Amino acid sequence: MSTLLARLRSGASGADAVALRVFPPAPGAPIEWTYAQLWAHATDVGRRLTGAHALQPGQRVALAVREGAELALLTVALLAHRLVLVPIDVDDPVERLRAVIDDTEPALVVCASELAHRRDALRAAGAARVVDARELCGGRGGGGVSGSRAGADAALRPPPPDSGLAALDALLAAEADGGAFPAMDDGRAVSHIFFTSGSTGRPKGCVVQRAALAAYCAAHARAHDVRPGDVVLVASAHTFDPCLGEMASALCAGATVALAPRRELAAALGGCLARARATHVTTTPTAWRAVDPARPPASLRVVALGGEPMPLPLAASWSGQVVLLNTYGTTEACVYQAACRVREPADARLLGEPFVGTRLFLAADDGADWRARVREGSGDEGEIWVGGAQVGLGYAGGDARVAAECALRFVHVDERDRAEAGGNVLYRTGDIAAATARGWVLRGRRDGQVKVRGRRLELDEIEAAIEAAAAEFVSAVGAYVNARGALVVWCVLRGGSARAECGGDAAETAVGLSLIHISEPTRRTP
Repeated sequence: MSTLLARLRSGASGADAVALRVFPPAPGAPIEWTYAQLWAHATDVGRRLTGAHALQPGQRVALAVREGAELALLTVALLAHRLVLVPIDVDDPVERLRAVIDDTEPALVVCASELAHRRDALRAAGAARVVDARELCGGRGGGGVSGSRAGADAALRPPPPDSGLAALDALLAAEADGGAFPAMDDGRAVSHIFFTSGSTGRPKGCVVQRAALAAYCAAHARAHDVRPGDVVLVASAHTFDPCLGEMASALCAGATVALAPRRELAAALGGCLARARATHVTTTPTAWRAVDPARPPASLRVVALGGEPMPLPLAASWSGQVVLLNTYGTTEACVYQAACRVREPADARLLGEPFVGTRLFLAADDGADWRARVREGSGDEGEIWVGGAQVGLGYAGGDARVAAECALRFVHVDERDRAEAGGNVLYRTGDIAAATARGWVLRGRRDGQVKVRGRRLELDEIEAAIEAAAAEFVSAVGAYVNARGALVVWCVLRGGSARAECGGDAAETAVGLSLIHISEPTRRTP
């Protein structure tokens, strides 16, 4: 299998092709970077990280950069120099930030200039070294818009393309002889750590290796038909792994990565697609509802929706206009692992075919044994297990809690079964699916996990956050999803047995996330 760096080099074969298209707030004109320019600047940033900041391959870098050219430059620099990407959201509560920093121990935190007001929160959470993203990327000041994202992108105008691909070739040669990256070629060199919910009220850092990301990039480009010259609009937040997956896959395929301001993506996704002349986008059904099916962007060819069930009316509106994909996946096995082409509304519930290099198993009964599987077409339910090249390494952190969670979810395979399993380790997802005559249909969860606008959360985490935030007033908390798909939290007040219903605003304040609406109920399976 080609290494991640080799795949990135293959995608950059057209040095003068556009690799990156960054949009300022409308109606500003985009800034474009060729592959040679992107790699010239990204390898320069990587040299600053490994030189002035003395980072070594395998060390972790927490990235608090939400958008713009800096996000792409830093992501590519980290991948190229074998540093580990750990995206963080500085607006998370300090306790959650502390949990992320404790579990990953980043050698450096890179913070966007416009988020500088949150640096005190980062330090309170235990960040030892915090540096400014604009300074690290070599920005030349605010471009007349001091401290703003538009100013940052203006300050990072593409450099002359003199030696961009030569610098990339030098990294590739060093990787080939092993001299620059000692003891890093055993297939376990880590690419990134993205955090999802934790079953005990603490976030879990999913550790994924470079080999898994390389496998994903190749499989994703094939499943989504990403070609040189295509334009992939990155619609996911930087703390969601589809953001990394879309960028890396597009660059490996020789396509253009398009980045738009987060605020505009939320307010006018259809307009962003049109401005970018995007051919591909991956997002959630909730976000896609904002795009008018009567006015589809002319350039759009492939729309992939995932993270939550696709509503049937949405499928009916779009399945005849674009290649509409229903995607399934788990962060522990690198972004997505399966996709179904939605040709009619009934297809919107199907998991579809696994990506090349991935294997899916539907374990019968209590789901504990992947070898005892549900019979295809029987209608019976089982638990999904994932095998193959994309399965990650486990969870970040070294305490007993993490060890127990890894032992439950990442199951080592006996040598005699590895050919069938597709590797040494299988990931037990906790997702329940039914093997219908038309294919697998996702039914729910074996535990209390729910998804909020594509983000995984445990009901236990919501309860724990509210208990911590209101400990003076509340003695017990219970959370559930009602029949309308709304999150409901019940609290037992101290000093009495009265119950009070906690509305969405209170839950949002306590957990630091938007919890007001869940698109579809997720039932528990005993």
